[in-house]
Amino acid sequence: MKQKHLIILLGVHFIISISVVFAATDTDDFCPGSQRMMAEYQLTTKANGKKQKLEVHLWRNPKQVAIHYPQKQITELWERTPNDRLHLVRYFDEYQRGVEYQPVEIGGNHDWDLKRQLIASKVIDKMNLDKVVGEGCQQIQVLSYKNEQSKTKLKWLVKQELIQYYQIKSVTRSEVWKLTKSSTDSAMIDKKFAQLSEYQTTDYTDVGDNESDPFLVKMINLGHVQHGSLGFYDADGHSMDPH
Repeated sequence: MKQKHLIILLGVHFIISISVVFAATDTDDFCPGSQRMMAEYQLTTKANGKKQKLEVHLWRNPKQVAIHYPQKQITELWERTPNDRLHLVRYFDEYQRGVEYQPVEIGGNHDWDLKRQLIASKVIDKMNLDKVVGEGCQQIQVLSYKNEQSKTKLKWLVKQELIQYYQIKSVTRSEVWKLTKSSTDSAMIDKKFAQLSEYQTTDYTDVGDNESDPFLVKMINLGHVQHGSLGFYDADGHSMDPH
């Protein structure tokens, strides 16, 4: 009889243990990591009566960030150096070629979070938290900021460290970012970075010594071989970066 009770108790303990494991999958501890991520955005701007739509694709692993601009067929691969500077390779996807920039050759901001999140953490920190929607893996912070020039609204996926929605409006211009697709498929993400690593690259300092290279001559004439980040620009040359 005691043996029967022992078996029943062990069975109950097993069921409870399994239930705890399955319940735990809904907690923060089992959320997909933010280190490996693919996210696709639609960027819409309105200015001077004109409307423009662009796509921006973000890829990241623990050590690298790739920002793909489909309309330009350009991908920027960013890496952070040990002294918190940034290293850049600008790839031209159609040609499977790239130009490599050392940290000293990169102008502008060396903010790693700005690259991996498309918005700087310091910008998020100064915003007001209006409310929190959802919980666990699906928790979203709704934030806002207002000054004399513009109004800003951000929906921030906390666990994924991703923009879900971003809007900034001024008297003359509006800009909206919308997350349209995301994935944590490690195999797909690793394949993307492996593909980029196979492209032929040229150091930025050596570009001038390769005037016989038709590809480099064309990229120079188009203005694509330059210091710093490509960034986001509208048809009139106005910056569309979310910061």
